[in-house]
Amino acid sequence: MFKIVQVHNHYQQPGGEDQVFAAESDLLESHGHEVLRYTVHNDAVKMLGKMTLARKTLWNQTRYHELRRLFQKNKPNVVHVHNTIPLISPAIYHAAQAEKIPVCQTLHNYRLICPNALFFRHSMVCEDCMGQPLAWPGIRHACYRQSWSAT
Repeated sequence: MFKIVQVHNHYQQPGGEDQVFAAESDLLESHGHEVLRYTVHNDAVKMLGKMTLARKTLWNQTRYHELRRLFQKNKPNVVHVHNTIPLISPAIYHAAQAEKIPVCQTLHNYRLICPNALFFRHSMVCEDCMGQPLAWPGIRHACYRQSWSAT
């Protein structure tokens, strides 16, 4: 049997990703695997300023150290990442790599390559950000919550 760390940043309004995370964790446990859940909740963003939130979305040093300690203590076989935005950040991948733990990533939406997560803008399919190192078209069009700064 495997020891699995399931990683998820819960939304303020529960949705399908949250349900999949919970159901998958339960299913793995019902088949004899040990599941460690590493979760944070977006309610915490209310206590952060916009600049701090932006910085933590890009890189959360605190999470990096927490995750390294978790991995060193528990020695999981695999890390399964669901959602990292905004409070976990890409630090999860670097922490797993530093501990030489394989990562499985479930993409529930297109958020990693499209600011509004839908590839849809102005009632049309939009793939302007696909393949871009940074989502400049999405920023220009204020695709996330009609805000340049939030995008």
